[in-house]
Amino acid sequence: MHYILSPIFPVIIIDDSIIKLNFIYKIFVLMEDEIDFSNCIFYHPLCELNVNELKPEKNERVLKRDHIKLLTYNIFLRPPPVKNNDNDWKDERLEDFCKILHNYDVICLQEMFGALNSRKQTLIRMASKSGYFFYIDTSSPSFLSKYMVDGGLLILSRFPIISYSFCSYRYGVISDSLAQKGVLYAKILIKDCCFHLFTTHLQASYLYSGEYHFRVSCETRMAQISQISYIMSEILKSEYHSRDKILLVGDFNVDAQKYYFKKPVM
Repeated sequence: MHYILSPIFPVIIIDDSIIKLNFIYKIFVLMEDEIDFSNCIFYHPLCELNVNELKPEKNERVLKRDHIKLLTYNIFLRPPPVKNNDNDWKDERLEDFCKILHNYDVICLQEMFGALNSRKQTLIRMASKSGYFFYIDTSSPSFLSKYMVDGGLLILSRFPIISYSFCSYRYGVISDSLAQKGVLYAKILIKDCCFHLFTTHLQASYLYSGEYHFRVSCETRMAQISQISYIMSEILKSEYHSRDKILLVGDFNVDAQKYYFKKPVM
């Protein structure tokens, strides 16, 4: 059997302060017939994680690159019974996504909801086969919470995540108010420096629900952007060092085209 370390953490609800946690690990015990590591290419040459138990003496399982490839993607796996058609092809799309995991080293997903389905755990398990030994996610809200589902955020990493935090937004509106949206932070150790990664999914615009809902959703999104600035500043005060890198990614629900390319529609 093999032992794979993966992080776990409780969901944190904050109002005006940042709550930081120590990194906690749980161990998955995987039987030989569950994962065939002989067919896995998973070890990144920049990662100093000790995987001698899994890696043979030959370099067959070392990735042939000296850079880091990061993917941010809204995977559109909303919890049941939410769907646009018969089933949104959720299982089929997840299966296809798992086939390209080897192309990346750090993956940030939005709308990877864990409520009322097992797709997130399926992805985490498949990712471990491709060398993503570390992950953090937004866990399900408590029974007494005002939220119905988690925030849908997930970070998969080949590199050790040495600290993290999740900070929920003060509020969302319309359908977004049902999800515990916020900012998921991971401090990832790469050689002798750290990569501070923030991912989020901002308030959606409801263009076809009337002018009032459209304005409210835009105002809420701008408020969340201000909260992101505050959250990042507070975390980096104690976590950042001069050689570190910082990146904010996610689904911002903002049209990136400039005004003269595409005028806003009311």
